[in-house]
Amino acid sequence: KFPALADLDSIAAQSAKGDQLAQVFLLSEKEGIVGRSSAGPDGIAFPKAIPLPAGSSPVTMNLLDFNGTNTLAVLTKDGRNYQLLLLPATGEQSMDTKNHRSVNLGTLTRGPETILSLDADHDGHTDLLVFTPDKPMIMVRDGVDKDGKPELKVMESKDMGQFGLVQAANGRNTSTLDLLGDGKSELLVADRNYVRALTYNATPPAGTSPGWQVVAQINAEASDAKLTSIAIMGDKIVAGDRENGRLVVFSKNKDKNDKPVWKQSEAIEVPGFKFNQIFAGRLGGDDNDMILAIGDSSFAVVRLQGERWRLEEVATWKSDETRRVEHEFIIGDLNGDGFVDVTALDAAEQMAEILTFSQSGKLRYGTAFEVFETKMFAGGEPKEFEPNMGLVTDITGDGKDDLVLMAHDRVLIYPQQTKPSATPIPDAPAKKSVAIPAAAGKPATGAAAQPSASKPAGK
Repeated sequence: KFPALADLDSIAAQSAKGDQLAQVFLLSEKEGIVGRSSAGPDGIAFPKAIPLPAGSSPVTMNLLDFNGTNTLAVLTKDGRNYQLLLLPATGEQSMDTKNHRSVNLGTLTRGPETILSLDADHDGHTDLLVFTPDKPMIMVRDGVDKDGKPELKVMESKDMGQFGLVQAANGRNTSTLDLLGDGKSELLVADRNYVRALTYNATPPAGTSPGWQVVAQINAEASDAKLTSIAIMGDKIVAGDRENGRLVVFSKNKDKNDKPVWKQSEAIEVPGFKFNQIFAGRLGGDDNDMILAIGDSSFAVVRLQGERWRLEEVATWKSDETRRVEHEFIIGDLNGDGFVDVTALDAAEQMAEILTFSQSGKLRYGTAFEVFETKMFAGGEPKEFEPNMGLVTDITGDGKDDLVLMAHDRVLIYPQQTKPSATPIPDAPAKKSVAIPAAAGKPATGAAAQPSASKPAGK
Protein backbone atom coordinates (compact mmCIF):
# COMPACT_ATOMS: atom_id res chain seq x y z
CA LYS A 1 0.00 0.00 0.00
CA PHE A 2 1.24 3.46 -0.92
CA PRO A 3 -0.10 6.96 -0.21
CA ALA A 4 -2.46 8.42 -2.80
CA LEU A 5 -5.19 10.99 -3.33
CA ALA A 6 -8.62 10.50 -1.80
CA ASP A 7 -11.52 9.11 -3.88
CA LEU A 8 -9.49 8.30 -6.98
CA ASP A 9 -11.38 8.50 -10.29
CA SER A 10 -8.60 7.65 -12.77
CA ILE A 11 -5.18 5.99 -12.71
CA ALA A 12 -2.68 5.84 -15.58
CA ALA A 13 0.83 4.37 -15.56
CA GLN A 14 3.84 4.69 -17.84
CA SER A 15 6.69 2.19 -17.78
CA ALA A 16 10.28 3.19 -17.07
CA LYS A 17 12.46 4.26 -20.00
CA GLY A 18 16.22 4.66 -19.68
CA ASP A 19 16.98 6.80 -16.64
CA GLN A 20 13.32 7.80 -16.36
CA LEU A 21 11.48 6.04 -13.54
CA ALA A 22 8.04 4.60 -14.10
CA GLN A 23 5.36 7.28 -13.78
CA VAL A 24 1.95 6.92 -12.13
CA PHE A 25 -0.71 9.58 -12.73
CA LEU A 26 -3.66 9.89 -10.37
CA LEU A 27 -6.85 11.95 -10.69
CA SER A 28 -9.25 12.87 -7.90
CA GLU A 29 -12.21 15.04 -8.89
CA LYS A 30 -13.17 15.45 -5.23
CA GLU A 31 -9.78 16.93 -4.32
CA GLY A 32 -9.49 18.69 -7.69
CA ILE A 33 -6.00 17.35 -8.36
CA VAL A 34 -4.11 15.47 -11.04
CA GLY A 35 -0.97 14.10 -9.41
CA ARG A 36 2.24 12.52 -10.69
CA SER A 37 4.25 9.93 -8.76
CA SER A 38 7.49 8.17 -9.54
CA ALA A 39 7.63 4.43 -8.95
CA GLY A 40 11.04 3.10 -7.96
CA PRO A 41 12.71 0.47 -5.78
CA ASP A 42 11.40 2.20 -2.65
CA GLY A 43 7.80 2.19 -3.82
CA ILE A 44 5.47 4.93 -5.06
CA ALA A 45 5.87 8.40 -3.60
CA PHE A 46 2.93 10.65 -2.73
CA PRO A 47 1.82 12.37 -5.97
CA LYS A 48 2.87 15.91 -6.82
CA ALA A 49 0.03 18.10 -8.08
CA ILE A 50 0.27 19.08 -11.76
CA PRO A 51 -0.67 22.74 -12.38
CA LEU A 52 -4.18 23.16 -13.82
CA PRO A 53 -6.03 26.31 -14.98
CA ALA A 54 -7.32 28.37 -12.06
CA GLY A 55 -10.91 27.59 -11.10
CA SER A 56 -11.07 24.29 -12.98
CA SER A 57 -11.29 20.76 -11.64
CA PRO A 58 -10.26 17.54 -13.44
CA VAL A 59 -12.92 15.08 -14.61
CA THR A 60 -11.09 12.29 -16.42
CA MET A 61 -7.75 11.56 -18.08
CA ASN A 62 -6.07 9.17 -20.49
CA LEU A 63 -2.43 8.37 -21.18
CA LEU A 64 -2.03 8.24 -24.96
CA ASP A 65 0.27 8.73 -27.92
CA PHE A 66 0.06 12.24 -29.39
CA ASN A 67 2.26 12.83 -32.42
CA GLY A 68 4.73 10.21 -31.23
CA THR A 69 5.00 11.55 -27.66
CA ASN A 70 3.54 9.99 -24.52
CA THR A 71 0.94 12.53 -23.50
CA LEU A 72 -1.48 12.85 -20.62
CA ALA A 73 -4.85 14.11 -21.87
CA VAL A 74 -6.85 15.69 -19.04
CA LEU A 75 -10.43 16.92 -19.24
CA THR A 76 -11.26 19.72 -16.80
CA LYS A 77 -14.42 21.69 -16.10
CA ASP A 78 -15.24 25.13 -14.81
CA GLY A 79 -18.95 25.11 -14.12
CA ARG A 80 -20.44 23.58 -17.27
CA ASN A 81 -17.54 24.64 -19.48
CA TYR A 82 -15.08 21.88 -20.35
CA GLN A 83 -11.48 22.10 -21.48
CA LEU A 84 -9.00 19.56 -22.88
CA LEU A 85 -5.40 19.78 -21.65
CA LEU A 86 -2.46 17.95 -23.23
CA LEU A 87 0.53 17.48 -20.91
CA PRO A 88 3.81 15.74 -21.81
CA ALA A 89 4.07 12.61 -19.66
CA THR A 90 7.84 12.87 -19.41
CA GLY A 91 8.89 13.57 -15.87
CA GLU A 92 9.21 17.21 -14.83
CA GLN A 93 8.05 18.50 -18.22
CA SER A 94 4.47 17.77 -17.17
CA MET A 95 4.86 20.27 -14.30
CA ASP A 96 5.75 23.20 -16.58
CA THR A 97 2.66 24.99 -17.96
CA LYS A 98 4.74 26.22 -20.92
CA ASN A 99 4.62 22.67 -22.24
CA HIS A 100 0.83 22.41 -21.91
CA ARG A 101 -1.59 22.69 -24.83
CA SER A 102 -5.29 23.30 -24.35
CA VAL A 103 -8.56 23.73 -26.24
CA ASN A 104 -12.01 24.74 -25.07
CA LEU A 105 -14.71 22.11 -25.68
CA GLY A 106 -17.57 24.47 -24.83
CA THR A 107 -20.61 23.80 -22.67
CA LEU A 108 -21.51 20.17 -22.02
CA THR A 109 -24.42 18.77 -20.03
CA ARG A 110 -22.38 15.74 -18.95
CA GLY A 111 -18.71 15.15 -18.36
CA PRO A 112 -16.79 13.17 -21.01
CA GLU A 113 -15.94 9.57 -20.22
CA THR A 114 -12.75 8.85 -22.15
CA ILE A 115 -10.41 10.02 -24.93
CA LEU A 116 -9.02 8.04 -27.87
CA SER A 117 -6.10 9.08 -30.07
CA LEU A 118 -5.50 8.26 -33.75
CA ASP A 119 -4.67 9.97 -37.02
CA ALA A 120 -8.26 9.82 -38.27
CA ASP A 121 -7.64 11.69 -41.54
CA HIS A 122 -4.13 10.25 -42.18
CA ASP A 123 -2.58 13.72 -42.50
CA GLY A 124 0.34 12.93 -40.19
CA HIS A 125 -1.18 14.70 -37.16
CA THR A 126 -2.78 12.88 -34.23
CA ASP A 127 -6.48 13.58 -33.68
CA LEU A 128 -8.39 13.03 -30.46
CA LEU A 129 -11.87 11.56 -30.08
CA VAL A 130 -13.77 12.61 -26.95
CA PHE A 131 -16.60 10.34 -25.82
CA THR A 132 -19.41 11.46 -23.53
CA PRO A 133 -22.11 8.99 -22.37
CA ASP A 134 -25.32 9.33 -24.42
CA LYS A 135 -23.84 12.25 -26.38
CA PRO A 136 -22.34 12.47 -29.89
CA MET A 137 -18.60 12.00 -30.26
CA ILE A 138 -16.38 15.11 -30.49
CA MET A 139 -13.22 15.14 -32.62
CA VAL A 140 -10.27 17.42 -31.84
CA ARG A 141 -8.07 17.72 -34.94
CA ASP A 142 -4.44 18.71 -34.64
CA GLY A 143 -3.02 21.03 -37.28
CA VAL A 144 -1.76 24.56 -37.86
CA ASP A 145 -3.52 27.89 -38.19
CA LYS A 146 -3.13 30.39 -41.02
CA ASP A 147 0.08 31.66 -39.41
CA GLY A 148 1.58 28.19 -39.27
CA LYS A 149 1.22 27.86 -35.50
CA PRO A 150 -0.04 24.62 -33.87
CA GLU A 151 -3.82 24.62 -33.51
CA LEU A 152 -6.37 22.27 -31.99
CA LYS A 153 -9.73 22.46 -33.76
CA VAL A 154 -12.90 21.12 -32.14
CA MET A 155 -15.42 19.42 -34.44
CA GLU A 156 -18.89 18.47 -33.22
CA SER A 157 -21.25 16.03 -34.93
CA LYS A 158 -22.74 18.80 -37.08
CA ASP A 159 -19.27 19.67 -38.37
CA MET A 160 -18.43 16.13 -39.52
CA GLY A 161 -19.79 14.77 -42.76
CA GLN A 162 -21.52 11.38 -42.77
CA PHE A 163 -21.53 11.36 -38.98
CA GLY A 164 -24.26 8.72 -39.00
CA LEU A 165 -21.61 6.13 -39.79
CA VAL A 166 -20.00 6.70 -36.37
CA GLN A 167 -22.99 7.84 -34.33
CA ALA A 168 -22.92 4.58 -32.32
CA ALA A 169 -19.30 5.18 -31.24
CA ASN A 170 -18.66 5.46 -27.50
CA GLY A 171 -15.87 4.85 -25.04
CA ARG A 172 -16.54 1.11 -24.82
CA ASN A 173 -17.11 -0.02 -28.38
CA THR A 174 -14.22 1.79 -30.10
CA SER A 175 -10.54 1.06 -30.65
CA THR A 176 -7.85 1.59 -33.29
CA LEU A 177 -6.01 -0.87 -35.52
CA ASP A 178 -4.17 -0.99 -38.84
CA LEU A 179 -6.84 -3.22 -40.33
CA LEU A 180 -5.74 -2.87 -43.96
CA GLY A 181 -2.05 -3.45 -43.28
CA ASP A 182 -0.94 -0.18 -44.89
CA GLY A 183 0.79 1.21 -41.80
CA LYS A 184 -2.09 3.56 -40.96
CA SER A 185 -4.61 2.94 -38.19
CA GLU A 186 -8.36 3.11 -38.62
CA LEU A 187 -11.12 3.74 -36.11
CA LEU A 188 -12.91 0.51 -35.18
CA VAL A 189 -16.54 0.68 -34.04
CA ALA A 190 -18.40 -2.42 -32.81
CA ASP A 191 -22.13 -2.07 -33.37
CA ARG A 192 -25.06 -4.41 -34.00
CA ASN A 193 -23.56 -7.57 -35.54
CA TYR A 194 -20.50 -6.02 -37.21
CA VAL A 195 -17.23 -4.18 -36.65
CA ARG A 196 -16.53 -1.22 -38.93
CA ALA A 197 -13.18 0.32 -39.81
CA LEU A 198 -13.42 4.03 -40.64
CA THR A 199 -11.27 7.00 -41.61
CA TYR A 200 -12.08 10.70 -41.93
CA ASN A 201 -11.60 12.42 -45.28
CA ALA A 202 -12.56 16.08 -45.63
CA THR A 203 -11.54 16.21 -49.32
CA PRO A 204 -12.38 12.84 -50.90
CA PRO A 205 -12.25 12.08 -54.63
CA ALA A 206 -15.02 13.41 -56.83
CA GLY A 207 -18.29 11.59 -56.37
CA THR A 208 -17.69 10.80 -52.69
CA SER A 209 -19.22 12.78 -49.84
CA PRO A 210 -16.69 14.31 -47.43
CA GLY A 211 -16.53 13.09 -43.86
CA TRP A 212 -16.33 9.64 -42.31
CA GLN A 213 -15.68 6.77 -44.73
CA VAL A 214 -16.12 3.03 -44.13
CA VAL A 215 -13.03 1.25 -45.46
CA ALA A 216 -13.97 -2.24 -44.21
CA GLN A 217 -16.74 -4.03 -42.34
CA ILE A 218 -16.49 -7.42 -40.61
CA ASN A 219 -19.76 -9.22 -39.92
CA ALA A 220 -20.37 -11.68 -37.11
CA GLU A 221 -21.75 -15.04 -38.18
CA ALA A 222 -24.76 -14.76 -35.85
CA SER A 223 -27.35 -12.34 -37.16
CA ASP A 224 -28.69 -11.79 -33.62
CA ALA A 225 -25.31 -10.60 -32.28
CA LYS A 226 -25.30 -7.24 -30.52
CA LEU A 227 -21.70 -6.09 -30.22
CA THR A 228 -21.24 -3.44 -27.53
CA SER A 229 -17.54 -3.57 -26.60
CA ILE A 230 -14.22 -4.20 -28.30
CA ALA A 231 -10.57 -4.94 -27.51
CA ILE A 232 -7.45 -5.62 -29.60
CA MET A 233 -5.60 -8.80 -28.58
CA GLY A 234 -2.41 -9.06 -30.59
CA ASP A 235 -3.45 -9.70 -34.18
CA LYS A 236 -7.06 -10.45 -33.27
CA ILE A 237 -10.15 -8.32 -32.70
CA VAL A 238 -12.38 -9.38 -29.80
CA ALA A 239 -15.90 -7.95 -29.63
CA GLY A 240 -18.24 -8.40 -26.68
CA ASP A 241 -21.83 -9.54 -27.26
CA ARG A 242 -23.36 -8.68 -23.89
CA GLU A 243 -26.92 -9.61 -24.83
CA ASN A 244 -26.00 -13.18 -25.80
CA GLY A 245 -23.14 -13.61 -23.31
CA ARG A 246 -20.28 -14.33 -25.69
CA LEU A 247 -17.00 -13.01 -27.04
CA VAL A 248 -16.72 -12.92 -30.83
CA VAL A 249 -13.15 -13.23 -32.15
CA PHE A 250 -12.14 -11.94 -35.60
CA SER A 251 -8.85 -13.05 -37.17
CA LYS A 252 -6.88 -11.95 -40.22
CA ASN A 253 -6.39 -14.26 -43.19
CA LYS A 254 -5.24 -13.68 -46.76
CA ASP A 255 -7.16 -14.03 -49.99
CA LYS A 256 -5.82 -15.41 -53.28
CA ASN A 257 -4.24 -12.02 -54.03
CA ASP A 258 -2.38 -12.05 -50.70
CA LYS A 259 -4.55 -9.23 -49.35
CA PRO A 260 -5.68 -9.28 -45.70
CA VAL A 261 -9.20 -10.59 -45.14
CA TRP A 262 -10.81 -10.44 -41.72
CA LYS A 263 -13.39 -13.06 -40.67
CA GLN A 264 -14.90 -14.40 -37.50
CA SER A 265 -12.74 -17.26 -36.24
CA GLU A 266 -14.65 -18.31 -33.11
CA ALA A 267 -17.30 -17.33 -30.60
CA ILE A 268 -16.65 -18.03 -26.92
CA GLU A 269 -19.58 -18.35 -24.53
CA VAL A 270 -19.34 -16.39 -21.27
CA PRO A 271 -22.51 -17.64 -19.52
CA GLY A 272 -23.96 -16.14 -16.38
CA PHE A 273 -21.94 -12.92 -16.49
CA LYS A 274 -23.18 -9.63 -17.97
CA PHE A 275 -20.18 -7.54 -19.00
CA ASN A 276 -20.13 -3.93 -20.19
CA GLN A 277 -16.54 -3.47 -21.29
CA ILE A 278 -13.57 -5.64 -22.21
CA PHE A 279 -9.79 -5.15 -22.16
CA ALA A 280 -6.93 -7.31 -23.44
CA GLY A 281 -3.64 -7.85 -21.64
CA ARG A 282 -1.22 -10.32 -20.09
CA LEU A 283 -3.11 -11.03 -16.91
CA GLY A 284 -2.12 -14.62 -16.17
CA GLY A 285 1.53 -14.24 -15.29
CA ASP A 286 2.71 -15.58 -18.65
CA ASP A 287 3.12 -14.26 -22.20
CA ASN A 288 -0.43 -15.10 -23.26
CA ASP A 289 -3.00 -12.35 -23.67
CA MET A 290 -6.31 -12.65 -21.86
CA ILE A 291 -9.57 -10.74 -21.84
CA LEU A 292 -10.64 -8.78 -18.77
CA ALA A 293 -14.44 -8.43 -18.80
CA ILE A 294 -15.91 -5.73 -16.56
CA GLY A 295 -19.49 -5.99 -15.27
CA ASP A 296 -21.64 -3.72 -13.13
CA SER A 297 -20.18 -4.96 -9.84
CA SER A 298 -17.66 -7.65 -10.76
CA PHE A 299 -15.08 -8.70 -13.32
CA ALA A 300 -13.95 -11.89 -15.02
CA VAL A 301 -10.73 -13.01 -16.69
CA VAL A 302 -11.22 -15.08 -19.86
CA ARG A 303 -8.31 -17.11 -21.25
CA LEU A 304 -8.49 -17.38 -25.05
CA GLN A 305 -5.30 -19.34 -25.69
CA GLY A 306 -4.26 -22.86 -24.80
CA GLU A 307 -6.55 -25.83 -24.21
CA ARG A 308 -10.15 -25.07 -23.22
CA TRP A 309 -13.05 -27.26 -22.18
CA ARG A 310 -16.00 -27.11 -24.54
CA LEU A 311 -19.48 -28.58 -24.07
CA GLU A 312 -21.06 -30.38 -27.02
CA GLU A 313 -24.62 -31.70 -27.05
CA VAL A 314 -24.66 -35.44 -27.77
CA ALA A 315 -28.21 -36.44 -26.80
CA THR A 316 -31.55 -34.99 -25.71
CA TRP A 317 -34.36 -36.49 -23.67
CA LYS A 318 -37.78 -35.17 -22.74
CA SER A 319 -40.43 -37.03 -20.78
CA ASP A 320 -43.73 -37.78 -22.51
CA GLU A 321 -45.51 -37.12 -19.22
CA THR A 322 -46.43 -33.43 -19.30
CA ARG A 323 -46.73 -33.20 -15.49
CA ARG A 324 -43.18 -34.34 -14.83
CA VAL A 325 -40.91 -31.77 -13.14
CA GLU A 326 -37.36 -33.12 -13.30
CA HIS A 327 -35.26 -31.14 -10.85
CA GLU A 328 -32.25 -33.28 -9.96
CA PHE A 329 -29.97 -35.63 -11.90
CA ILE A 330 -27.84 -38.39 -10.35
CA ILE A 331 -24.94 -39.83 -12.30
CA GLY A 332 -23.49 -43.34 -11.93
CA ASP A 333 -23.37 -46.89 -13.34
CA LEU A 334 -26.46 -48.61 -11.92
CA ASN A 335 -26.39 -51.83 -13.97
CA GLY A 336 -22.66 -52.59 -13.99
CA ASP A 337 -22.28 -52.45 -17.77
CA GLY A 338 -19.45 -49.95 -17.65
CA PHE A 339 -21.52 -47.11 -19.08
CA VAL A 340 -22.82 -44.16 -17.11
CA ASP A 341 -26.52 -43.97 -16.23
CA VAL A 342 -28.57 -40.88 -15.40
CA THR A 343 -31.37 -40.93 -12.80
CA ALA A 344 -33.83 -38.04 -13.09
CA LEU A 345 -35.83 -37.15 -9.96
CA ASP A 346 -39.34 -35.82 -10.55
CA ALA A 347 -41.13 -33.49 -8.10
CA ALA A 348 -44.64 -33.75 -9.58
CA GLU A 349 -45.27 -37.50 -9.36
CA GLN A 350 -42.28 -38.40 -7.17
CA MET A 351 -40.78 -40.60 -9.88
CA ALA A 352 -37.23 -41.76 -10.47
CA GLU A 353 -36.53 -42.25 -14.18
CA ILE A 354 -33.35 -44.04 -15.23
CA LEU A 355 -31.66 -43.30 -18.55
CA THR A 356 -28.65 -45.17 -19.87
CA PHE A 357 -26.13 -44.83 -22.68
CA SER A 358 -25.30 -47.48 -25.26
CA GLN A 359 -21.79 -48.38 -26.37
CA SER A 360 -22.24 -46.07 -29.37
CA GLY A 361 -23.14 -43.19 -27.04
CA LYS A 362 -26.88 -43.16 -27.78
CA LEU A 363 -29.24 -42.23 -24.96
CA ARG A 364 -31.70 -45.00 -24.04
CA TYR A 365 -34.67 -44.98 -21.70
CA GLY A 366 -34.29 -47.64 -19.00
CA THR A 367 -37.09 -47.72 -16.46
CA ALA A 368 -39.02 -45.63 -13.96
CA PHE A 369 -40.52 -46.19 -10.52
CA GLU A 370 -42.48 -44.21 -7.98
CA VAL A 371 -40.43 -43.32 -4.92
CA PHE A 372 -43.41 -42.54 -2.65
CA GLU A 373 -47.08 -41.67 -2.91
CA THR A 374 -48.63 -38.28 -2.30
CA LYS A 375 -52.17 -36.99 -1.80
CA MET A 376 -51.63 -34.06 -4.17
CA PHE A 377 -54.68 -33.83 -6.44
CA ALA A 378 -54.29 -34.33 -10.16
CA GLY A 379 -53.04 -31.23 -11.92
CA GLY A 380 -51.65 -29.68 -8.75
CA GLU A 381 -48.29 -27.96 -8.79
CA PRO A 382 -45.50 -29.41 -6.63
CA LYS A 383 -44.96 -27.44 -3.43
CA GLU A 384 -41.83 -29.29 -2.43
CA PHE A 385 -39.17 -30.97 -4.51
CA GLU A 386 -39.06 -34.53 -3.19
CA PRO A 387 -37.12 -36.75 -3.41
CA ASN A 388 -34.67 -33.90 -2.95
CA MET A 389 -31.27 -35.46 -3.64
CA GLY A 390 -29.39 -38.65 -4.27
CA LEU A 391 -26.08 -40.30 -5.04
CA VAL A 392 -24.66 -43.44 -6.60
CA THR A 393 -22.22 -45.35 -4.38
CA ASP A 394 -21.55 -48.86 -3.05
CA ILE A 395 -23.62 -49.15 0.14
CA THR A 396 -23.91 -52.95 0.35
CA GLY A 397 -20.18 -53.61 0.06
CA ASP A 398 -20.44 -55.98 -2.90
CA GLY A 399 -18.38 -53.79 -5.20
CA LYS A 400 -21.42 -52.64 -7.17
CA ASP A 401 -22.80 -49.12 -7.01
CA ASP A 402 -26.24 -48.65 -5.49
CA LEU A 403 -28.80 -45.85 -5.78
CA VAL A 404 -29.35 -43.79 -2.62
CA LEU A 405 -32.20 -41.25 -2.44
CA MET A 406 -33.17 -38.71 0.22
CA ALA A 407 -36.95 -38.15 0.55
CA HIS A 408 -38.07 -35.87 3.37
CA ASP A 409 -36.33 -37.36 6.43
CA ARG A 410 -35.85 -40.82 4.95
CA VAL A 411 -32.78 -42.33 3.28
CA LEU A 412 -33.86 -44.87 0.67
CA ILE A 413 -31.38 -47.47 -0.61
CA TYR A 414 -31.88 -49.35 -3.87
CA PRO A 415 -29.15 -52.03 -4.15
CA GLN A 416 -27.87 -52.97 -7.57
CA GLN A 417 -28.95 -56.45 -8.59
CA THR A 418 -25.84 -58.62 -9.00
CA LYS A 419 -27.47 -62.05 -9.56
CA PRO A 420 -30.36 -63.16 -11.78
CA SER A 421 -33.74 -63.35 -10.08
CA ALA A 422 -34.83 -66.76 -8.82
CA THR A 423 -38.18 -66.37 -10.57
CA PRO A 424 -39.00 -64.35 -13.65
CA ILE A 425 -40.29 -60.86 -12.96
CA PRO A 426 -43.73 -60.41 -14.56
CA ASP A 427 -44.40 -57.43 -16.77
CA ALA A 428 -45.70 -54.44 -14.86
CA PRO A 429 -49.34 -53.46 -15.49
CA ALA A 430 -50.05 -50.40 -17.60
CA LYS A 431 -51.30 -48.48 -14.58
CA LYS A 432 -49.58 -47.87 -11.29
CA SER A 433 -50.29 -50.51 -8.65
CA VAL A 434 -49.18 -50.47 -5.06
CA ALA A 435 -49.24 -53.53 -2.84
CA ILE A 436 -49.42 -51.63 0.44
CA PRO A 437 -50.69 -48.03 0.34
CA ALA A 438 -48.38 -45.52 1.98
CA ALA A 439 -49.22 -42.33 3.78
CA ALA A 440 -48.28 -39.02 2.23
CA GLY A 441 -44.56 -38.39 2.49
CA LYS A 442 -43.81 -42.09 3.29
CA PRO A 443 -42.06 -44.55 0.96
CA ALA A 444 -44.42 -46.81 -0.97
CA THR A 445 -44.07 -50.55 -0.23
CA GLY A 446 -44.12 -53.01 -3.08
CA ALA A 447 -44.57 -50.37 -5.77
CA ALA A 448 -44.53 -51.92 -9.21
CA ALA A 449 -41.88 -50.73 -11.63
CA GLN A 450 -43.35 -48.61 -14.38
CA PRO A 451 -42.87 -49.52 -18.01
CA SER A 452 -41.16 -47.16 -20.37
CA ALA A 453 -43.52 -44.19 -20.70
CA SER A 454 -40.92 -41.87 -22.12
CA LYS A 455 -38.50 -42.15 -24.98
CA PRO A 456 -35.35 -40.25 -25.76
CA ALA A 457 -35.88 -37.42 -28.19
CA GLY A 458 -32.72 -38.41 -30.03
CA LYS A 459 -29.70 -36.36 -30.87
